[in-house]
Amino acid sequence: MKRKSLVATALILLFGASIVQAEPKFIEKTRDFMKKKKACVLAVGVYIDNPESNALDSAPFVKCIADMTLYAGTINEKSGCSFTTYYPGTDQYKKVKPKFEMAIGKPCDQGGFEILLKMMPDAICGSKTATATVADCLVYRPTADARYAFYYAESSKYEDWFKAATEKKVGK
Repeated sequence: MKRKSLVATALILLFGASIVQAEPKFIEKTRDFMKKKKACVLAVGVYIDNPESNALDSAPFVKCIADMTLYAGTINEKSGCSFTTYYPGTDQYKKVKPKFEMAIGKPCDQGGFEILLKMMPDAICGSKTATATVADCLVYRPTADARYAFYYAESSKYEDWFKAATEKKVGK
């Protein structure tokens, strides 16, 4: 009897594993690019597994946490941990609004990340609620079948936060 249950378990694992779909190719390509470019301290996204996304060459955009300086060299210069969108295909960032999307004077690795997560960005970021925080935006999925894409983290601190936040979100 024990042998039959072991064989049944092995078959379930074997066939169950074949049902799990591999990530689209653009995920790995974007992951490699973000690791090389280091444009963000945390780079994440979501995708929907369909023929259109499987045909993409790279992620069209990445949700990005980065240490940034705005208005460099001017009287209005501001630096700090920022939430923005990064476009790998053009190597450009969306304009950051310091009041809503930057922990001014705080680098990400010196408490800026934690401050930034609690801030409410100017844009609703797709979550359809005006009270969404940066943390909410980082783990927002437009549909239940959307999947998370982890591209890069400068340290395990950021990667661990994202993993915990997405596990908590999926569990809801």
